Amino acid sequence: MDFIPVDPALTDDGNFRSLAPFFPEKKCAPVPLGTVDNPTYAANINFFSCSASVAAKLGVSDLFSVSGGYMDRAAVADVTLGIPRYIVGNIPADQRVSATFWGVGLRIAMRIRTANAQASASFAVLSASVQLKRAQVQYQVSGLGLPVKLFVTALRGLPVFGSLDYESYAALGRIKNEFASTIKQSLKPDDLLPMGVLTTEDIISDDLMKESHSVRYAMLRIANRIPLAEAEASATSAIDSSVLRDVYAKTLPTGQSTPSDVASRRAKDWLEGLP
Repeated sequence: MDFIPVDPALTDDGNFRSLAPFFPEKKCAPVPLGTVDNPTYAANINFFSCSASVAAKLGVSDLFSVSGGYMDRAAVADVTLGIPRYIVGNIPADQRVSATFWGVGLRIAMRIRTANAQASASFAVLSASVQLKRAQVQYQVSGLGLPVKLFVTALRGLPVFGSLDYESYAALGRIKNEFASTIKQSLKPDDLLPMGVLTTEDIISDDLMKESHSVRYAMLRIANRIPLAEAEASATSAIDSSVLRDVYAKTLPTGQSTPSDVASRRAKDWLEGLP
């Protein structure tokens, strides 16, 4: 199972800051690295995809901090060196992190706009979708636990932010293949950060279901020409208010909050296209 990429920042009580919203009443602390004698670092390329909104909550890149694009997908390729740590034996009932990947690396975050949900299934499929003009991809490369000099060396001239095309895909491929040999000799246990987790609950599927439910809820209200304020007032806790407002903003003309006949028809057409 691939590790879920997270922001390594911790709260004052030792929990992952980015996981706290998913587990407000549970512990989400990293599995301790412990003492590391004669370390053997595992080189790993971890590919992970989810909705852009989930990626924003996980804090994996500033690329997802910009609101909008509820249909956008996110993909994160972590090129890492490090050590995984797992809870051995029974996992405490109130602990939600069952494993932590401690490491350093390059985080390649990609924001994907496409009508094909499978486009973010892997790095190769994603690049093929870009070449066939079936997806638009913005990428950002960041370093985790890397000194600036090593980060710049690893990038080998690739801009840290840009649009994914053939040249940048080829450059990212070279970076992935050469990263371990570039970094390994200078790596020390104190450099390692908690950059990936496994959790006892499926936060990705649960959040995706809430997002999908919220989009359908919004489209039904727009189809029936219900104003945004009324739709928000009648929404239950199962509805993500940010997704609700985003759908209204994208479906209605700028500045309007009450659906017109045109917006109603667009929403009905969208709903009729559902399986």
